[in-house]
Amino acid sequence: MKYRREVDGLRAVAVLPVIFFHAGFDWMGGGFVGVDVFFVISGYLITTVILNELDSGHFSIAGFYERRARRILPALFLVLACCVPLAYWLLLPDQLESFSHSLMSVMVFLSNLYFRSEVNYFARASEEEPLLHTWSLAVEEQYYLVFPLLAMLLRKGGCRVFLVTTVSIAVASFLYADSQSLLRPDKAFFDTRGRVWELFVGSLLAIYLLRSRKAPPGKEIAEVGSALGLGLIAWACLMFEQSTPFPGRYALIPTLGAALVILFASPETYAGRLLRSRVAVGIGLISYSAYLWHQPIFAFARVTSPTPPTSSVFVALSLLTLGLGYLSWRFVEQPFRDRQRFGRRQIFLFSIAGVVLFMTSALPGHFFKGLPSRFGQGDSDLIVTYETHRNYVRSRHQTYREAGAFDPQGRFKLLIIGDSFSQDLVNMLHEGRLFEGAQIRVRYIPARCQVYKGEEPITELVEPSSAALCSRDYYNGLDVLIAEADAVLVAASWREWSAERLPVTLERLGIATKENYIILGRKSLGYINRAAYVGWSADEKAKYLNPVNDSSSNINKLLASTLGAAHFVDMQALLCGDATAEGCPIFDEKGALLSHDGAHLTQAGAKYFGNRLAAVPIVAQLSAAGGQ
Repeated sequence: MKYRREVDGLRAVAVLPVIFFHAGFDWMGGGFVGVDVFFVISGYLITTVILNELDSGHFSIAGFYERRARRILPALFLVLACCVPLAYWLLLPDQLESFSHSLMSVMVFLSNLYFRSEVNYFARASEEEPLLHTWSLAVEEQYYLVFPLLAMLLRKGGCRVFLVTTVSIAVASFLYADSQSLLRPDKAFFDTRGRVWELFVGSLLAIYLLRSRKAPPGKEIAEVGSALGLGLIAWACLMFEQSTPFPGRYALIPTLGAALVILFASPETYAGRLLRSRVAVGIGLISYSAYLWHQPIFAFARVTSPTPPTSSVFVALSLLTLGLGYLSWRFVEQPFRDRQRFGRRQIFLFSIAGVVLFMTSALPGHFFKGLPSRFGQGDSDLIVTYETHRNYVRSRHQTYREAGAFDPQGRFKLLIIGDSFSQDLVNMLHEGRLFEGAQIRVRYIPARCQVYKGEEPITELVEPSSAALCSRDYYNGLDVLIAEADAVLVAASWREWSAERLPVTLERLGIATKENYIILGRKSLGYINRAAYVGWSADEKAKYLNPVNDSSSNINKLLASTLGAAHFVDMQALLCGDATAEGCPIFDEKGALLSHDGAHLTQAGAKYFGNRLAAVPIVAQLSAAGGQ
């Protein structure tokens, strides 16, 4: 096929936003759409190659997969070879186990399905997944497995059949993506079924350019079209954010932008000349290798740092990414594409050997649960798995959720309302021996929806991706529980809008008229990175003050001014006291970790907070009246 420099330049437009987004630069909130641009490019190039070879009678499945292996596997294997020893050295057991599972899924090009079931792409935990970015490779490889066979089959029916089938699949995929991006956005992001349409946008573009008998567009149309395409991509990169429902109708913006660039950009247009520049083409040529390197580099940098790496660090790491991208492109990608150096048989043997090697290297981390024996006794609480922590947070709360209504003849009736912070509260009361003997019932309301009962529709206040979830009635029957309760405690990860509307919420729920109710403020233990604390002595841990942002303190000040001391407990002050400027403790006096994620409490953390909560007069008095 005819080489187009502007398409290589478009690869630079795709890869740089992804790198900047994963580096955490706030101004690139929608940089994740660079992957969508890649999908369009891939669909365009692969379809063009396949149709040209089918037309000339030279297409073969073996030749197609040989080219894919030459293109994808050598650089991928190099990056994986660097990641494996670092993972076994630096990652905690649960992190290594997850890495091992992701490595095995990469080898069979199903990592998007693994991450779909295990992580939220936009969650902080995903930032520490060295192979998270391979989800897009898996989507493309699944496309490569099916599309050549589909093209061979459909082409026998003629261009019209091929076109109608491709359009139908693309439309069905888009409709699926649009619905799932609103209903299950964390799952939809990785779902091949909701990504196929983006690849088919490129495929349809290739069909049009190859089969169209129309004259090329005039210079004015080409100028406007190519500039509009770049503008759409730039707008999505700069204006989208993590809460943008994706991939669905919003993904039309970057994908159509990429299609417009491919369709209209040429040496005669300003956009084409920009994309054909030496810098843009140079970055585009190394874009695949740079994409492979960036996530492992960023992930391991985060894993080894007790505080979030600064922007200047990520600038340096981004430059390192481009440097390593060039080296692996020059000395790995290029040689393996040379058929004089490596024949087809060698490429396939190399591919099989690599898959076997990396599958084998993942087995110890999988079968031995992340090899906890690598760590000493002093780090025992750091290597407790995330799942174990999460079960501790939820399990006691779940028991109370299943307890049903209050026993009218029973002892003191305590109702707890809130999100996952209310789960922490249940554990604090238990560990601090508060309200012993009381009947405890809980009502869970997701943090995304907040504890809110006001005049404005909840869908106008929450993020669009949470609208469906928050439309459920979490308050059905709650008025009965509130009326029966002797005391009500509300604990939530308050946001500014819900904190401002809390007086109305309390009034409409019937809590404000009760004598005994307490609102517990937000708490934050800052950035927790368990792997970075490995090897610290108990004394070092006990003395360590972790930097925290002041958002929780500001929310708590707002709540305190609204509710007054008789009904409010500042949870951040319980943790930090007057030391917030220097930081807050994340270990107790014995060096035990208080939180596994910066928000929710370990058993040691629940005891730490519970003991301090017991010393708060309004809590102590209510507890004494209610159960002790």
